[in-house]
Amino acid sequence: MENDLVLVAIDKVMSGKHSYCKFLSADDCGENGVYETGILLARCVLDLFFTGEDFHNHILDKEIQVRCQNEITATCRVKRDSKTNELRLWNCDSGFPYMSPEFIGALFILIKLSESCYEAFVLNTDAEIQEFLGTFGMTPAETNRIIELA
Repeated sequence: MENDLVLVAIDKVMSGKHSYCKFLSADDCGENGVYETGILLARCVLDLFFTGEDFHNHILDKEIQVRCQNEITATCRVKRDSKTNELRLWNCDSGFPYMSPEFIGALFILIKLSESCYEAFVLNTDAEIQEFLGTFGMTPAETNRIIELA
C-alpha cells in the first residue's frame, strides 16, 4: 500500500504543471510553540500560487484546495507574511492531519493541478522517500525547491 502511494505521487509529479518538495520541520508541524501551524515554503514556489497581476497588486494571500494522499481534500491558505516575508501554507482545515509531530522529517510534495487546486503527498518512511527522490535523481540536499523534470 505504501509503495502504491509513492507510485501515485511520482505519476502526479510527472503529469502535473509544477511540483515542489521539502522535508517537514518541527516548525512546519507545530512543535515550535507558535499559535498557528503552517508549512514554510521556499520563495521559489511563489509562481506556483500567484500571477504577475497578484504581485503587481500586492495580493499574496490565496485560498486553495489541496487533495492529500490521494484521498483527503482540505481548504488551505497560501500567504506571504508582509512582516517576515515568509511564504506559508496555513490554516488547513481538519481534513489535513499531516501538520503534527509524527510527520517531522517526512517528505512533503506539492503538485499544482490548476490555479486553485493542488495535490499533496507526505512520505514518512525512508523507503518511500528514497524511492521518490531516486526517481527524480534527487538527493535530500536537493529538496526545498521546484522538482525539475528531464
